[in-house]
Amino acid sequence: MSKDKFDRHAALARLDMDQLWQLCGHDGHASAEFGEDVRAALDRYRPGPDPKFRLNAEDRKGRYRRLTKALDALRIEIETMHPQLVWELESAGIDVEPDEFVKISVGTRHEGLSYGEYVLDGLAESVAQLSDVVPAAMGQTKASRGRPKQNAGLEQVITALALTYEKHTGKRPLEGYRQDGLDASQPYKGPFFEFLSAVLWCFNGREFPSGHAIGDAARRAFGLRK
Repeated sequence: MSKDKFDRHAALARLDMDQLWQLCGHDGHASAEFGEDVRAALDRYRPGPDPKFRLNAEDRKGRYRRLTKALDALRIEIETMHPQLVWELESAGIDVEPDEFVKISVGTRHEGLSYGEYVLDGLAESVAQLSDVVPAAMGQTKASRGRPKQNAGLEQVITALALTYEKHTGKRPLEGYRQDGLDASQPYKGPFFEFLSAVLWCFNGREFPSGHAIGDAARRAFGLRK
C-alpha cells in the first residue's frame, strides 16, 4: 500500500463524536444516529486534491467515448427489444407502480400508458437527449472554463455536514456567523464553523484544510461568494 494512501477507517476512528455532539449544544454522549449521520456526510470525502474533480483532457475524452458507446448500445437494445421482453417489462411495472403515477400522468403524453410503458418510453427519450449532449460536452475538453473548482469536494462535504448540523441542532448553519479579520488562522466564526473545523481537522489528523479554505468553501456552498 502506498504511504500516501488515505486510511478512511483511521480517519473516522479519530472523530470524537461526544465532542462534536457537545458542539451541537447537547450534553453527555452522542446519539448513535448522530454518529451515523456524521460518518455518512464524510463518506465520499477525501482530504486534498481529488482526481474526480481534476480529470485531464485525455481522461475526459476517454470517458466520454465510453459513455457514447454505452448510450449507443442501450439505444439499440431498446429499439430492437424482443416483443416478449417489452410485454413482460410492461406487465411487471404494475407491481412497482408508484401510488401517484396515474395522477401525475393525467394531461401528459403519458396518460393511458402503463407504468412499464412509461419507464421504457422515458428511458428511450433520455438516452436520445443525453446522446445529443455528450458531443457538445466533449468539445469542452479543450476549454479551460470547464475546469471544476479546486475545492469542489470540500464544498460537497461542508454541505452534507451542514444538513447534519441543522438536523441535530434545529439551527441554520449560518446562525451566529461572523468574520474576524484579526484571527489569521480561523477568520470565520460561529457555532457551525466551530463544529465544521472540529470535524475536518480531527478527520484529517491535523489543521487541514486551513481555516481560510474551510470558510471560503463554506461561503461558496451557501452562496455568499463565487
